[in-house]
Amino acid sequence: MKRLKIAFFILLAMSLAACESLVEGINDDPNNIPIDAVSAVNFLRAAQIANIQVQLGHEQRITASWTGQMVGYQNLYKSLYEYNMSSEESNGFWSFGYQGVITQVRHIRKVAETDKLLVGISKVMEAHTIGTMAAAYGDIPYAEAINPEISDPKFDSQRAVFNALQTLLDEAIADLTGATKRALPEDLYYAGDNAKWVEAAYTLKARYFTLTKEYDKALIAAQKGVSKVANSMLFKPLTSSNLNDKNLLFQLFSGSRSGDLGNRTSYLITLINPANANSRNNAKTQENARHAYLLLDERNGGNNKGAANSLEPMPLITYQENQLTLAECAARTQGFDQGLQHLNAYRAALASGTVFKKINAADPLKYDAYVAADFDNGGMENATNLAPLRALLREIVEERYISFFSQWLVFNDARRLRKSDSDIAVKFPSIRLRRPSTPSGLYTPKTNSTPTKMPRNPPKASISWWR
Repeated sequence: MKRLKIAFFILLAMSLAACESLVEGINDDPNNIPIDAVSAVNFLRAAQIANIQVQLGHEQRITASWTGQMVGYQNLYKSLYEYNMSSEESNGFWSFGYQGVITQVRHIRKVAETDKLLVGISKVMEAHTIGTMAAAYGDIPYAEAINPEISDPKFDSQRAVFNALQTLLDEAIADLTGATKRALPEDLYYAGDNAKWVEAAYTLKARYFTLTKEYDKALIAAQKGVSKVANSMLFKPLTSSNLNDKNLLFQLFSGSRSGDLGNRTSYLITLINPANANSRNNAKTQENARHAYLLLDERNGGNNKGAANSLEPMPLITYQENQLTLAECAARTQGFDQGLQHLNAYRAALASGTVFKKINAADPLKYDAYVAADFDNGGMENATNLAPLRALLREIVEERYISFFSQWLVFNDARRLRKSDSDIAVKFPSIRLRRPSTPSGLYTPKTNSTPTKMPRNPPKASISWWR
């Protein structure tokens, strides 16, 4: 009898176990994968896609229209071009920044803290995103941001944020320097190349030191920054049939916003248009090729062969930025000769055809080296009789304005230089202009119109809310 009881309980236990197996996992949602089940590296791709939207998305395009690089012709972008801005337009920017990037990269550091390559990349990514947000908005939440225990994080001063990012980038450089390069297909930017990430980190340091006007520190950082065009950080569109995988400008012109935002009548295009008598073309500079590359057809995405081609890479952290930071900061801290040397090195790169794609084989591509006399009073680059060093800086800043098309850097430069360096800042026109002493030569942007005359230095824009 005792043996029968034991056998009974054994059978009962087995049957209960079998029943439990029938319902095991019944409450698990296959579409809601536990975060711990996802490899840390898989969060990297999502963060990088979100960062592309922060750097190159809707809000950047708005600032491009406010700085004379683009024009809102109709519908939403015409309204934004006229400064009719609502808070809704920036919702995506904040969401992509904090939720899309910062939450993801901090999770990477939490679960892969011993992986120096991933940790270093995640820190550069955070510095890239937060730095762009602080440059755009000034004071932002950072020290208390993305903390589940703090529902209302405090806003940190812009200066405090930039100081914190310099420390974060130093940590990233140390991590990446101690890491080993490995194939990392989830890394959409550099595929796991730690040396390229280190250069990008130094260029970011230089960017933020430039914004805080610590030009001596910016120069030191830029000397270790992105060293060649091939090392630039770019968003590289995919060859898939999905429109969402393509160049962001191409997406805009090929979708519901076709015709809304373009640049054919912008100050930027007029500045480099060889047909315009007031353009920057001269005996040593022929912008025909770059004009063709940057000119957009906003009405038909498929017509674009240059900056808005479906597969054209878009800039994030580049050789162009690093070289022109070297030029400006060397001129400011080391003098005219050093600044001119770096500017001419960049012009040589432009002339080589490696900086941007040449669309038409017959277009001149000429960027001859400048000499000191070109910046003397009455010289080729100093018709307004500035001090030669200031004339050189004006040329460098104008080159930045053109080379940084489709980047926040143009908007940042405009505000950085507006008060302290108004003599060398790019005087792009605005749809809100102070009344000039004489109306002759004044260009006021008009919807779907082509200006008949564009002065090299039009009246200063009055945008009182710029920082």
